[in-house]
Amino acid sequence: NHTNKFMNNIIVINNTVVILKHKLRDKDLKQIDKSRIFNVIAPFLETVITEQFKNWHQLQFVFAPNLKIIKNNAFQNCHRLNKLIGDKITEVQKFAFKECYNLNQVNLSNVKKFNDHSMVSCGLQKIQNTCCKQLGDYVFKNCFQLQSLDFS
Repeated sequence: NHTNKFMNNIIVINNTVVILKHKLRDKDLKQIDKSRIFNVIAPFLETVITEQFKNWHQLQFVFAPNLKIIKNNAFQNCHRLNKLIGDKITEVQKFAFKECYNLNQVNLSNVKKFNDHSMVSCGLQKIQNTCCKQLGDYVFKNCFQLQSLDFS
């Protein structure tokens, strides 16, 4: 059963959302049943707005090669999120990856600004970064799986 829905440059195919926009608005994904989505493919997306994917509990994979800014609470409570592909991320705002317990693959090497609490209770094991200019308070609080932090 292949269900395709086309909504203003947003396509839902089975358990995948394909976003063909550079920017999303708050209402753009409201009609999507987030409990059925495992993957987000967003080749042009540059910013994930505040709470855009918050509580998408089934989300496991995000492909966003042009992603630069991840705003407040953007992926909060995406407990199954495992991998985010995007090498251009420069800013991670407050609680962006809060409680992403299974997150173990995301390139944070180009992040210039980690806001307060941005990675709280996240599953990352290793972080390398040579660009960071601002590291907020409690960024890695309760990141119990974190084994290596390299900001040299």
